[in-house]
Amino acid sequence: DKIEVEFSPFMLAANTFEGKDIIMVCPHQRYQIEEYNEKYIKNRIPVYVLPTRIYGTMHLHTIYEDALDLIELFKESPQNP
Repeated sequence: DKIEVEFSPFMLAANTFEGKDIIMVCPHQRYQIEEYNEKYIKNRIPVYVLPTRIYGTMHLHTIYEDALDLIELFKESPQNP
C-alpha cells in the first residue's frame, strides 16, 4: 500500500508523468535521458536510471529505498542527468 508501479516505454512515461513521484529507467535507456529531459520532462520529476546490478536482481526493497532517497535529493536540487 506504499507504492504503485506502472511499467511503460520510457517515451510514454516521459509524456504522462503527471501524478508520479519518479520515473525509473532501465540501464540500456541511459543514453536517451538527456534528450527526453530537455524535450519532455524539463526537470519537473526525478529520473532514476536503475544501476545494472539492481536491474539484474530486481530487489524491490533496494529500488524503493533508492527511489525515496532520489525523490528527497531532487526536492533540494531539481536536476536530472
